[in-house]
Amino acid sequence: MKKNLLTLAFLGFTYFANAQVGIGTNTPQATLDIKEKRTSNVNDVSAHDGILIPKVTKAELALKDTNAYTSIQNGAIIYVPNIGGAITGPSLAQVANVDAIGFYYLDASTSTIVWRKLDTNTNLYNVNGTLIETRIVTQNGNTLMFTDGIARDVTSKTNSIIFGQTSATDANPTMVLASGARKVGINTKSPRVSFDINGALSATSAAAEGLLIPKMTASELSKKELNTYQARGTHSNNTGQGSLEGTLVYIFPDSDNNFIISPTDPSYTKVKEVTKEGLYYYGIDDKWHPVSSTSTNFYTANGTLTGPRVVTQGTNTLAFTGTTTNAFSVDGTTFSVDAANDRIGIGTNAPSNTLHVKATSNPTKFEGLQEDTSVQSVIVTGTDGVLKTIPKSSLLNDVTNFTMPIIRGTFNSSLGTNIDIATKQFTTANPYANPVPLDATINLPKGTWEVKVTMLMRGNNSINNYSSSNRPAYIYTKFAFCTTASGCTAANGAGSSRNFLLAGTLIGAGSKITPSGQIDEIFTLVNGSIIVKNSSETNQTYYLYWWGANTNIPTTTANTYLITSLGNNAGENSISAIRITDM
Repeated sequence: MKKNLLTLAFLGFTYFANAQVGIGTNTPQATLDIKEKRTSNVNDVSAHDGILIPKVTKAELALKDTNAYTSIQNGAIIYVPNIGGAITGPSLAQVANVDAIGFYYLDASTSTIVWRKLDTNTNLYNVNGTLIETRIVTQNGNTLMFTDGIARDVTSKTNSIIFGQTSATDANPTMVLASGARKVGINTKSPRVSFDINGALSATSAAAEGLLIPKMTASELSKKELNTYQARGTHSNNTGQGSLEGTLVYIFPDSDNNFIISPTDPSYTKVKEVTKEGLYYYGIDDKWHPVSSTSTNFYTANGTLTGPRVVTQGTNTLAFTGTTTNAFSVDGTTFSVDAANDRIGIGTNAPSNTLHVKATSNPTKFEGLQEDTSVQSVIVTGTDGVLKTIPKSSLLNDVTNFTMPIIRGTFNSSLGTNIDIATKQFTTANPYANPVPLDATINLPKGTWEVKVTMLMRGNNSINNYSSSNRPAYIYTKFAFCTTASGCTAANGAGSSRNFLLAGTLIGAGSKITPSGQIDEIFTLVNGSIIVKNSSETNQTYYLYWWGANTNIPTTTANTYLITSLGNNAGENSISAIRITDM
């Protein structure tokens, strides 16, 4: 034993009875205590301090016998200086983890013996692992941050942190922090928006699902500091990213079932609209507003239907109010409501009547008013305003209930006195020349009218001075209606020349009406009709004018032949009009 101790002493070893060995120290503090070399407590700069671990290449480890290492050597340490060359041998499986030069320890804790890297890198995220018990991270005011870094491709690292994934193929983990896409997913591995909650994953109806908004009373919200919530643009220190408009809270009543806030509360002016239970949002105006007051008016912007839509009104009213023309329309002109004038247009967006139907042909069809095929029928309006059909024969025979409206004109005076026939002749070349106004008028609404004129005219004494050989002398007359009292022209005439009234004979055989037998005066009734069309929307006054035509009067006295229209002095005179059509 002395010899061994001397040898150990010679080698610089110190051995104690308690089985502790010291190298470079006389007082070992452990089973093996190795001290660096020092002189006068100063490290020797020329000394090779350290421990040399056995060096074995990966190829040499693979060539070891399979029984070279057992559980007895569990924890043995070696240094692998080389991992190249042909790696074959009985212990090839034991060096499967030897992939870099460095220190390795023998893991013989199981039946499968392997060499594991003795890694000084304490990054626990390099390999997968399993918690063997509860772990707590006490931050002590420090930040715990997970980042994608800068230099790597985050598109391939979309799901930076995953919680509650049951397997590698589980597509619905509890939560995913997808930092590459800046999204968070709940119950989904692929969040589609900034915060994506995938519900309805539970197989039981008892599972509560949804997003629970923070709750507080109105008083609690009102007592927040004034600048706790700030909206973009209302405070100079807010750039928009840090503004809180859009924040949601749920307000519930206090213990007294009230929503009372005090005017002295710091945020009283922001919370004045909080008067009942419900969801509220923080607005750009720095005030809290009920979400229910958010406009659901889909008429503030144009849109496109993506499918058929049905409005089930039940007993409710659906009303559209407007004040302009074409206030409501369907397909441009198919249907139009003129709210300014209370008109409806079908086939036009500019209706001129209460109901204006415009079409190239057959504009209107009334189901149920079909004509009786056995007889001709007409559509009439009953006293109740209902349209119905009756046989045309009924309309013609029932003069009591069905009469055509007649408008009557007026003869005002006898202005057509002593008309010189020779100077007031009608000519085809200039049909409107030299008219004689008779101061007779008729006022007609819009429509096409047949106007009838009957007038008593008298020849003056001079026109009767003809011999029996020249008899019978005759004068035909023409009438026209014009729209002004100052003259009759092509511009204001109510009809073309072919529509002028061709009246009857003014002077016929005559008859003696004086006791002396002298034919002093000859009277005759002239009459005829003309079509007058008023296309304006308002009533139009038409004035009656006269011409002479086709006279047969002795030439020697033609310039002295005068006639007179008796005007309102004769009861025979009349003007009447019957409407033919509305246009």
